[in-house]
Amino acid sequence: MWNTSTCKLGWEVMGVFPHGADGSDINCVDASSDRRYVVAGDDFSTICIYNFPVLKNSQPCRRLTGHSEHVPKARFYDDNGDNMIISIGGNDRTIIQWKEIPQSEEEKQ
Repeated sequence: MWNTSTCKLGWEVMGVFPHGADGSDINCVDASSDRRYVVAGDDFSTICIYNFPVLKNSQPCRRLTGHSEHVPKARFYDDNGDNMIISIGGNDRTIIQWKEIPQSEEEKQ
């Protein structure tokens, strides 16, 4: 098994594409090394974190905003057991480091 998976076309990530998307709205995907999560960078200046695998495009995601432009790259980064994500913005030229924080009961609903 590969350590990560970055191909945006595959059965385990086929649900990252929103309804009516032409395939160019999602710029990148990455699966965490423990295969718990998938992150997707999109043209809507957000990253979405899904539970692995993402089989239906109705599967809920945790959408994180911070970029002002499209997100061409987002990757998981494991720093001493902490699942972190590094995302790169397009024309805004920002690099954002995201750290996993458990969701509250309010956010889960």
